[in-house]
Amino acid sequence: MPSPATGTSDTVLPARLRGVGAPPVPVQLTLRHLGASARLGRAAVGPLGGLVVAVAVLPVPIIHLVLPPIALLGGLAVGIRRGGVRTLFGAARGTCPCCGQEQSLGLTNVAYHLPREVKCHACRQLLLLEAG
Repeated sequence: MPSPATGTSDTVLPARLRGVGAPPVPVQLTLRHLGASARLGRAAVGPLGGLVVAVAVLPVPIIHLVLPPIALLGGLAVGIRRGGVRTLFGAARGTCPCCGQEQSLGLTNVAYHLPREVKCHACRQLLLLEAG
């Protein structure tokens, strides 16, 4: 459902969690689709962070010659990358196919793309999250 105040909308997507030597188990993913205003807000964080670092190191001898331009360019690159993300994982919970432990997959507010490797918090088994 769209939220005009935040510029996001959520959808639920079925997926599968696959482990080595175990049958895949179904998982429900909540995806957050970002509108233009939400993407702009996320993109602004990078350049602002770069500006803060650049201003903070100005009084430091020698370093003030190199670090401010690098911080500004790095902040701009981070902003462009964050602004290009249109979909984020909202909530991702599932059961490990290897040990059966119910858990959060640790993907909240991470850029959405599948397939994605995740690790079980209980048995440390590498799992593959894929569309399903």
